[in-house]
Amino acid sequence: MEGGRVTKEVSKKSLLVVSHTYAVNPHALKLVALGEHFDVTCVTVSRQDAGFEEVGEVDHRLAAFRTELPVLGSVTKQRFVFRGLNELIRSRQWDYLLVESEPWQPVKWQALILAKLAGTVKCYGEFTWENMIRAGLKGMILEWVYRFSARAIDFWIAGNRRAGEILCGYGMPSERVLVCTQVGVEIPKPLDGVREMRSKELRTREGIPDGAFVAGFAGRLVPEKGIEDLFEALSKVNKDRLAPIYMVLMGRGPLEGAMRRRQTEVSWLRVLPPVSHDEVAEHLPIMDLLVLGSHAVRRRGMCWEEQFGHILVEAMVVGTVVAGARSGAIPEVIDDSEILFDSGNVDQLAAILRRFADERNFLESRRSIQGVRVRSKYSHEAVAAEYATFLEGINPRR
Repeated sequence: MEGGRVTKEVSKKSLLVVSHTYAVNPHALKLVALGEHFDVTCVTVSRQDAGFEEVGEVDHRLAAFRTELPVLGSVTKQRFVFRGLNELIRSRQWDYLLVESEPWQPVKWQALILAKLAGTVKCYGEFTWENMIRAGLKGMILEWVYRFSARAIDFWIAGNRRAGEILCGYGMPSERVLVCTQVGVEIPKPLDGVREMRSKELRTREGIPDGAFVAGFAGRLVPEKGIEDLFEALSKVNKDRLAPIYMVLMGRGPLEGAMRRRQTEVSWLRVLPPVSHDEVAEHLPIMDLLVLGSHAVRRRGMCWEEQFGHILVEAMVVGTVVAGARSGAIPEVIDDSEILFDSGNVDQLAAILRRFADERNFLESRRSIQGVRVRSKYSHEAVAAEYATFLEGINPRR
């Protein structure tokens, strides 16, 4: 009783999240942010099942939210189901169940069927990145899957605008679709000079001179990420420069061997030793500029277009400026026409590289703009708040 008024703590609504994504600690910090709005339980896989190496340092903030269950099938191929999920779903009443899985994957069907049979879930929803209409037999099957899902579930979260348009096109009411990224980034505490010290340390280790401009890429070293376009653009630019722009690559993939061979042919290329997923952020300050020049892929056995490009926000938050191709979701993440180029257009990319290297004020202005953008839109807290506002307005359809 306070001042004649009875005070009552409003209990948080329960949220069950089902996704292998949260085996990765930096991603799982989103659960902590969601915990400010919901009573959160997350079903995920072990790091070993997800194909990641053990992490040395345990983050105790995650223990209250994350429940690891064993799986049947392959997590890396995303063909798996959880053992013990039925018991967890039936263990209590859930206000919301969110399955972060593409609509055709087994775990989606497992969670949907178990939720409907259990009768313990008030509102059931899914997250999807899918931003392309597929052709052929798979496209016909997926059309049925989408149309069924649009009538069977209460809400959908789309990882990019195109995914949201596709969902609505298959019959999901627009008010039941939120366009928002799956995971954000942790905002580091401001520590003056830390980025500069880390950058100098990494560059010294790799033999990059003081004052050199460094552009690069971090992620899967595959052709569709535009890595060869970046190399070609830098080859053009460096032909007429006394001080070359250096290129740094971080990651693993089919192009790693070829790029290591090129490292012996040009003095300005560095292919860094691979690091774990948890260590990527602390290595990004070696770059002034990260370039994501993705190409859409439509060929037998693969249909893909950049669905977000999480490395963009990972770079922004540590002060590494980003530029990218007009491909998939990259333009909506960067939201800056002056640093976008047509996918595969090496001349446009070369012009952007020259501008960043030669105009220090342009670089610093983009660093400031992107720093504000990532903190206001892509922090774990911002993403969690957007989810909370959306889910607050969702009621069961039946």
